[in-house]
Amino acid sequence: MREQIINDYAGQLGVSPAVHPDDHIFNFLIDHQGFPSDETRIKYYFEDGRESAKKLRGILRRVLGEGSIDVLEFASGYGCVSRHLVGDNKIKLVSCDIHPQAISFLENKIGVRALHSVSVPENLDPGRTYDAVFALSFFSHMPITTWARWLVKLFSLVRPGGVLIFTTQGEKSLPFLLMENPPEEYGYRYAMSSEQIDLPLEEYGQMVMSPDLVRRHINTLPGAECISDEVTTWWNHQDVFIVRKNPYI
Repeated sequence: MREQIINDYAGQLGVSPAVHPDDHIFNFLIDHQGFPSDETRIKYYFEDGRESAKKLRGILRRVLGEGSIDVLEFASGYGCVSRHLVGDNKIKLVSCDIHPQAISFLENKIGVRALHSVSVPENLDPGRTYDAVFALSFFSHMPITTWARWLVKLFSLVRPGGVLIFTTQGEKSLPFLLMENPPEEYGYRYAMSSEQIDLPLEEYGQMVMSPDLVRRHINTLPGAECISDEVTTWWNHQDVFIVRKNPYI
């Protein structure tokens, strides 16, 4: 029954119906009691991926124009968003994830070039740079020990004149996480919880960070200009930051 629903919705949207058994986003939704049926859960999975892809396209066109754009989708998972981008002939997409099984799935089932990520930021080396690096709900899971290091690494993969686009969890995310406000003297709060049970909680949990602290981190990046920061505009609770690299750096 689920397979038929998946095929129906994927067919309506013109994307691959392949769903990996370990897809943590899909499995989280399938087990979520906030939906009345499997049909509504599956519909949300595909439509939310499509909406995120649409938002990204809008940002890319707005800040980089209408030409062909090299994009690295970092922490892509098993293709929730990738499947909605791979058919865009103006986006040359490379997806990147830490799960080896995701890399094989993305390449063989979703049809996108994929790179294996690592747990140590400094060890990530795709061998090239990109017009845009996109990290959706990645920094919302990084502990403070690697948060800024990942910001430095991902920004280093952006070409001069290109952009880093990422989201964070701020104040509006707190009710979803059952967390208290971050201490004012720190500006962040980290919880040892995650829907990705295969990753150590010390490396991947729940991070809430104030927009001011995010901006302070951005300001430490050489050649960086935060050209947009929109609070609570992704999923109505995550903050979105767009950071341009100086074209003359």
